[in-house]
Amino acid sequence: MITPNGERLIWSCGRKDIFIADWDGRNTRLLCTGLHAMGVVEDPPGTEWVYVGEEEGNDPGGYPKAIYRYQIDKPSVEQLL
Repeated sequence: MITPNGERLIWSCGRKDIFIADWDGRNTRLLCTGLHAMGVVEDPPGTEWVYVGEEEGNDPGGYPKAIYRYQIDKPSVEQLL
């Protein structure tokens, strides 16, 4: 996924890790862990979030039991949705 400001990429790796990097591959880092990255938004302007599905449920479609959002530049800030 592309961040709302268009400067970075976010992707899920495997079933648990979500990474972020600049377009040129620099500053690659683990952003958070979860089932998979579901989307990115800017809310309010200047604050970017990644939405993450966590705790895979028993549903045959593999839907998450919980969805959290993490501030991209401050991943310690999370909110259960």
